[in-house]
Amino acid sequence: MQIVEEPLPKLENDNEVLIEIHYSGICKSDLELLRGTHPHLVNKNAFYPIIPGHEWSGVIVQLGARVNEFKIGDRVVGDVSLGCGCCEMCKTGKFNLCPSREVIGSYRNRQGSFAEYLRTHKRSIYKVPEGLSMAAAATVEPAATAAYAVKRSKVKYGDKVLIIGDGPIGLFAVQAAKTVGASMVMLIGSWPEKIEIALEIGADYGFSYRTGDAVDKAKEVMGDTQFDVIIETSGNSSSINQAIKLIKPSGTIGMVSFYGGPVEINMNDVITKDAELQGILASPNMFAPTLLAMSTGKIKAEPLITHIVDFEEINKGFQIAENREELSVKILVKMKD
Repeated sequence: MQIVEEPLPKLENDNEVLIEIHYSGICKSDLELLRGTHPHLVNKNAFYPIIPGHEWSGVIVQLGARVNEFKIGDRVVGDVSLGCGCCEMCKTGKFNLCPSREVIGSYRNRQGSFAEYLRTHKRSIYKVPEGLSMAAAATVEPAATAAYAVKRSKVKYGDKVLIIGDGPIGLFAVQAAKTVGASMVMLIGSWPEKIEIALEIGADYGFSYRTGDAVDKAKEVMGDTQFDVIIETSGNSSSINQAIKLIKPSGTIGMVSFYGGPVEINMNDVITKDAELQGILASPNMFAPTLLAMSTGKIKAEPLITHIVDFEEINKGFQIAENREELSVKILVKMKD
């Protein structure tokens, strides 16, 4: 990874805007891009060199001629998936599935947010509410992905929900499930310190693999009942079969992460339970409600922001995320004060 000088991005049509980036978050997928293991690289939908980064906040510094909904100086965040706006998927609100889509910082090498400036389309950006800091706003992408996972997994009032995985999406999913009325939310993860964060932000129970058999402890809490919804955010293939065992008949298992390869699951148990496996991609149409929930304090980003590094120290931020020798949840790169 290198910091290099690039020309200022030029607006390519009258509906685009130029953003000066203030904060950009380091995501697991950015690490996969660096390692060369990201699915988009493996499938040849992205190639080196590439500017990564897709979790950002910034300020508009240039407007296309047809951009009337925003003004220069507006604080904004933006969608990761950029659809064409014309196909069936886009017209039905599923722009994350647009066959012509680009993805900020990865798919089709659309320039990412680890840069001073970013070009994007006006339909993909949202104003940051007053009172929400730019650092917190930069976490809206994983928060919105978690909220979309809760929505797609059909969490409803009174449900008992299990979240597997203690990364940013798992911890945001704890809060999102609570906002829609889940009666009980449990998180299973690795770091005991992250379990403490989960309990602080609203989880009713939390168990770490490092301090004993977390699944047995979950079963002990549940007794004769099972979970209505399980959301798997860890990317660990063994967690899917654990979820199948813990889900109630007719329950839903939402799967958010990419996995390292084909996953072997016990499909007979899925069938005999009449259960649903729900794939979840990105965060379409969830930025606006998530920003509102963050601005009213229903979803809190600050407990998840464990590190902020300057742009010149971006390698240090990636090393912290990659080495996993110290506790980290969300690492932000400060591009501008």
